[in-house]
Amino acid sequence: MPNPSMQQLVLLGAAWSAWAALHSLLLWEPLRGRLQKALGWSGAFYRACYSGLALMTFLAPAWWTFHLGGWVPFFWPWPWLLTQAGLWALALGFMWWAWRSFEKGGVDLMGWEDAAAHHHEPPHLVASGAYAWFRHPMYLASAIMLWSRSLAAADLVVNLVLTIYLVLGAWHEERRMRRAFGNEWDQYAGKVSNLGPRRPGG
Repeated sequence: MPNPSMQQLVLLGAAWSAWAALHSLLLWEPLRGRLQKALGWSGAFYRACYSGLALMTFLAPAWWTFHLGGWVPFFWPWPWLLTQAGLWALALGFMWWAWRSFEKGGVDLMGWEDAAAHHHEPPHLVASGAYAWFRHPMYLASAIMLWSRSLAAADLVVNLVLTIYLVLGAWHEERRMRRAFGNEWDQYAGKVSNLGPRRPGG
């Protein structure tokens, strides 16, 4: 198994930080608005291109992580493998539930279907399904998946960077939703916890 140097690990962290920064910058509303206007793109087409770019740019730091000994071995040793399987089942279940909640709420999360159909749906708040219990179920699922693997030095660096990215992403999304939906968001946030389950009496 590769034994990466401290310099390599620092550069790996910088690479993942750059990916996260680009991912966030392209969602920053002032820049996003300017790009959409300059390119003449609809919101759905921008979201579709953004999703594709995020996936493509993910490949380079992911490959480097693998080159430095990350990602494998993936599975925990027996009998901890059963716990790992349960955590991944939980995380994938959350992810699927959240995705289906967006679909049932009339939101094309990746934007690909709306872009192909030249359809632009005005933004609205999804507060049903998984989002009736968690404000950020996909972030919660992602965090569980990150830390439910065998962790080499490269994995620890990646997980720390991406966990910070998820926390900051949740914070940014809270602010964006409050600007977009105002009192509707405040009422929703008063009933549903951030990453924990639905508040009692909510």
